[in-house]
Formats: sequence, C-alpha cells, structure tokens
Amino acid sequence: MFENMSARHGKLLFAGAVLLFFGFIAVGDAAAESAVKITSGYEYSSGDYGQDVTTEIEYIPVSMEYILDAWSAKLTVPYIRVTGNGTVVPGTGSLNGSKDFGKGGFVGSSSSTTTTTNSGLGDVVASVAYAFFPKQAIVPFIEMRAKVKFGTADADKALGTGENDYSFQVDGVLGDGSLQPFYTMGYVLVGDTSTIDYDDRFFATAGLMYKLNTMNVIGLTYDYQQASLDGVDDMGVAGAFFTSKFSPGWSATLNMSLGLTDSSLDHGGSLMLGYEF
Repeated sequence: MFENMSARHGKLLFAGAVLLFFGFIAVGDAAAESAVKITSGYEYSSGDYGQDVTTEIEYIPVSMEYILDAWSAKLTVPYIRVTGNGTVVPGTGSLNGSKDFGKGGFVGSSSSTTTTTNSGLGDVVASVAYAFFPKQAIVPFIEMRAKVKFGTADADKALGTGENDYSFQVDGVLGDGSLQPFYTMGYVLVGDTSTIDYDDRFFATAGLMYKLNTMNVIGLTYDYQQASLDGVDDMGVAGAFFTSKFSPGWSATLNMSLGLTDSSLDHGGSLMLGYEF
C-alpha cells in the first residue's frame, strides 16, 4: 500500500514541478503580444473495442486559449455522451470487466449486451505550452506542453475514470515548404482508481500536411498510444484532416478517423470551429 501511495505522490510532485516551471517563466514575459482563441465543435466515434457491443461517444468541447508570444495556456471544458455497456471509458480503451449502469460498479463479465446512454460533464483539461520559433528554415518548430486532465467526469456512469492524469509532450513541425512532416511524442502519468491499476503510457503522432494555399491545409496522421491495461492492445488510429482559415480570425478543421487495432475506435470524425482575437 505504501509503495502505491509513494508512486502516486511522485506523480503529483512531478506534474506540479513541470507546471510550476512553465508558469514561473511565463510570468516574466508579460510584455509580449497576446491573443485569445475560443474553439468548440462536435466529435463522434464508434467502435466495439474488442467487445460484443458497440460504444458510441459524442464529445462537445469548449476551449479557451490565451497566447502570450511563445507561451500559451489552454482550458477545455467538455460535454460528453456515451452509449454502450460500460466496458469502455473514454480515453482508456476497453476495461477488464463490464459496468452495470443500473447497479453501479463492476460485475466481472465483459459480455453484457445491455446498452445505456449516459451524459454529463467530461474531464476538464488544462495545459500550458512554450513554443520555439525557428529563425532559419532548416531548424524545426518545436512546442513543449504540460497538461493536467482533471477527473471531473462521472466514473459511476463510465464517462471517465474519476482520477487525474498528468502528461508532458513535445510537438514539432519540420521544414517550411508546402509539404511538411510533423510529430508529437509524450508520456501520460495515469491516475489509478480504487479498483483498477492503470499503466502509465507513451503516446505519439506522425503526420504529413500539405498547404494548398495560404488559407487551406490538408493532411494525414497516425496516432499511437500504449495500452493502459495488461492484455489489451495498444491503440492505433489513422486520420485525415482539412483545415481552413476561411475568414479573418476564423478557422475550421474537419477530421476523419479510422481505428487499426481492437482497442481503438472503428471510425469517427469531428468538426471544430475557432475564433482568435
């Protein structure tokens, strides 16, 4: 028990140190140019995640991002709606056991075919990031981001784990031409529940985008994420997107996704609209 408590405290200290490091440096840059971006939209996914029942997830986030020169801070508050048998918690993949929504708690078998729809507040996410803008074309663009996912989603309804997660990631874009590769690499410290000991996990994205013109971009992505539970496949998702800055201050992104492993969605899509001022 004491080993688990020490590990959890270590995660909290690590995440807190990263966020404080970013925050203290950002305070000293108060004279830089600033902007605010608000984003919202709709995301849908469907998949059986290796189970006998299809789980459908609808996700409607509202995000506010404050940009201060190379620094940015972002807060996302989502509404989420999940239809399934309770074996799939958004963001974790399939669980080792099913959830009986009527009784609450895990009932052991993952073969239940009874489906229920639950909805409510999702997990609130806060992050802070710093971007390195290259002065030469041969130097890649890099952004470092620290993030906290607060366990605000109702765990009894299988809308989330009910625990906090902490992550750190690096995003990069290579080159400055019409065709640009990009990537993400990161690591998540996953909060354990009273019944499930989740594994911390590595995640990554590899992508390629093509600038049609100064306003429109298309691209392809591959997302990878290690499984949070033993005996569960890692997640792998292929995607395609189109982004348009269709009016001053306004942007829209359409994304389509296809799952490649049993622990991934079967298919999904999203449409996000943003305004920066």
